[in-house]
Order: sequence, then structure tokens, then C-alpha cells
Amino acid sequence: MKRREWFELRQKLEEQGCHIQIGGSGHYKVYQGKRLLTVLPATTSDWRAIRNKKSELKRKGILV
Repeated sequence: MKRREWFELRQKLEEQGCHIQIGGSGHYKVYQGKRLLTVLPATTSDWRAIRNKKSELKRKGILV
């Protein structure tokens, strides 16, 4: 997994009006308005993680 893919995902989320904050654990918290949508990992060891996260966001109505 490349960091670039996660960076691009965060950029696409911000373009759609989501706000991203870094939490105390170093993970990225994604908000839409005041609603917490999901938490993105700071580092991953699973190559499927980005696909799973995109699927989760799609189920919540965010197209990336």
C-alpha cells in the first residue's frame, strides 16, 4: 500500500466538503459537518485497507 493512495483519498474527501483532523493516536478522523464519518489509519499493514475504507465511505453516501 502506498501512502500516496491515502493522501489522494484524504484530498478527495476534503474536496467533497469533509473536514479531517488528526486524533491523539495519529489516526485521521473524517467529519462531514459535525458527524464523524470514519477514521482513517495512519499506517496500514493490510493491502485491502484502502478498498475496504472506500467501500465503507460509499455505504455512508460519500463517493470517492
